Amino acid sequence: MGNKTKVLLFDFDGVIVDTFRISYESMRKVVSNPPDEEGYRGWFEGNIYETEEHKSFRLENKNYKVDESDPFFKIYTPSLMKEKPVDGIVEAIEKLHKNHRLVVVSSTISSPIKEYLDKYNISRYFEKIYGADIDVNKSSKIRMVFADFNVVPVDCLFITDTLGDMREAKKTGVKSIAVIWGFHKLDTLRKGNPVAIANAPEELLSLIDNTL
Repeated sequence: MGNKTKVLLFDFDGVIVDTFRISYESMRKVVSNPPDEEGYRGWFEGNIYETEEHKSFRLENKNYKVDESDPFFKIYTPSLMKEKPVDGIVEAIEKLHKNHRLVVVSSTISSPIKEYLDKYNISRYFEKIYGADIDVNKSSKIRMVFADFNVVPVDCLFITDTLGDMREAKKTGVKSIAVIWGFHKLDTLRKGNPVAIANAPEELLSLIDNTL
């Protein structure tokens, strides 16, 4: 494992930092008819940018772009910077970096992710950030990882907290490990048939070693 031939794809929201509350509150401020919390969690059972609600939002905002000008991220980003990483995740990332190549694949735009990783001195562990500004489709971004890192699906593993991510990873042939400290509860995560489920960040090391 010392030559780092495997690539770990980390989701950001819900895996590295618990952003459900700030994401939900940010969404409520920009969407005309916001859902309740369970309804919002449902948006992440697929690609959030492909939901009817997000399509309607884009129609209401004619000059919409997935970048820092997005009204959601204008509210979300300052709140993000006040949140601490999930307990134990920084240590897990540091250890995983020793034997694996790490990237972020996220529905959040790249700039706040980079700012957050810099703040907690963990950006050095990630070789690349594939945010929503790169592409809103995670399947497309996973295929970018194949090209950028010269790897195939069996060389990769997606670490995520949502069913939607697992569904997008499956389209590319990449397996997922689900974490239970994020947006989706255990019963929802199981629908994605993850190869393993982590109950705490420290479990990721053995689960990944047993999978890759």
